[in-house]
Amino acid sequence: MDALVGEAERRRRWGMKARSPLVLLAAGAAALVLLAGLVAGAMALAGANSASASPWVDRAPGLLALVVAAAALALRVWTALRGRRSDPATGLPNAAALTADHPAFPGALAVARIADFARIAAVTGPADLAILVQRVAERLRLGSGGRAIYRIDEAALAWIVPDEAGDTADDRFAGLAAVLRAPIAVGGRAIDVSVSFGLAERGAADDAPGLIAAGLLAAQRAHAAGRRWERASADEREAIDWQLSLVGELDQAIASGALWVAYQPKLDIASGRITSAEALVRWQHPRRGNIPPDQFVPSVEAHGRAQAMTAHVLHTALADAASWRKIGRPIGVAVNVSATLLSDDRLVAEIGAALARWRIPADMLTLEVTESAAIASADAAIERLGELRQMGVRISIDDYGTGQSTMTYLKRFPATELKIDKSFIQNLATSRADLILVRSTIDLAHALGMCVVAEGVEDADCLAKLVELGCDTAQGWHIGRPMPGENLALMQAWQRAA
Repeated sequence: MDALVGEAERRRRWGMKARSPLVLLAAGAAALVLLAGLVAGAMALAGANSASASPWVDRAPGLLALVVAAAALALRVWTALRGRRSDPATGLPNAAALTADHPAFPGALAVARIADFARIAAVTGPADLAILVQRVAERLRLGSGGRAIYRIDEAALAWIVPDEAGDTADDRFAGLAAVLRAPIAVGGRAIDVSVSFGLAERGAADDAPGLIAAGLLAAQRAHAAGRRWERASADEREAIDWQLSLVGELDQAIASGALWVAYQPKLDIASGRITSAEALVRWQHPRRGNIPPDQFVPSVEAHGRAQAMTAHVLHTALADAASWRKIGRPIGVAVNVSATLLSDDRLVAEIGAALARWRIPADMLTLEVTESAAIASADAAIERLGELRQMGVRISIDDYGTGQSTMTYLKRFPATELKIDKSFIQNLATSRADLILVRSTIDLAHALGMCVVAEGVEDADCLAKLVELGCDTAQGWHIGRPMPGENLALMQAWQRAA
């Protein structure tokens, strides 16, 4: 609106009489509009004289409230849109921004994958880790001729390589490797960063999500093979399309019951009874049959659908626990939580709401968090898991011994339980090294006030060793394979009757 509104225009807009002129000032010394602690604007009302303006001046508070509400709404929308298009830790544009900016992909997609990301995260901490990623992105931007760099995954960055790029892929990635060769100074230490590259050309997929998946896969193959870069193969396109189609069918699978929950029982060693179970997601596809979790869970997480899948597993597990409790068979449930969800502000509220909905005591729910997930989002994980622990929810560090955890993380994390990885348990009866490591881990956990779960118990000899070592809980095929909920309830009932 113009700073000064003419009388005729004023009458048209406000229905005013000619003798009651009103001047609206869009800027000047008047009521300041404050949003998120910032001055977003100002509003003033004035008349040619105090008497003529008084009816409109009386309405100033209401008008100002409308302006503030509209501005606040605009700010919230802008913030939400920006949040969906940027990585919260680094501020770099994310995969959603890449898809929106380049729906047709005028060229190929290059992906840089940072090696040993979990180890670097453990050494640096979240704040310095974000700075490190930003500096890697800046070097890639300079080395790629100023291209926009997107953070498409926790450990991966990507950019568009235009069709007219004259250099070969070998030359291009050799140059970028040289740019990244010098250590990066972060938090008073110099960190060597090793990167593998993937190149996804348009023939590898039909759309942006497909090219992103193909580029990530190529970079992972390069890292595994010890090579500088790999090109996404056309032969892999069918596999990529298959993964993407599964993600697209997730909601239908949840609604139809094709995505269901199996339970693997956990034995309380002291009492010899089943007291809890791990909830494991399963997919019985109408055309493809039983799909193993390792063939769909990573894709679901990579495409931002982990929240929907985890919410389904959580509510199903709590609903089953509630039904078992009603018939006098209290069985606790454990649900896996990914690194992505540990960074989600909604996690604590959603779990609290789920417990309230199904009227389940908080200590009957255990959240299992892998070492790598906890380390990758350390500060966020500590904060949210701490809130959940205060609610009474049990927290388990899953796959303990396979990640990059340190004594510092064991001390800082509000865990109630350590779950020793099966790689240390399966040969416990015959391996002296495994026996020593498991014994020391059990002693350490107990000294810190935590219980210990051993997963991968596949025979009686292994279970006997765990009894000897003072382990609290055993899980594995010797105890019971994953089964439908009704079978688990019958198993516990049979134990009680025995």
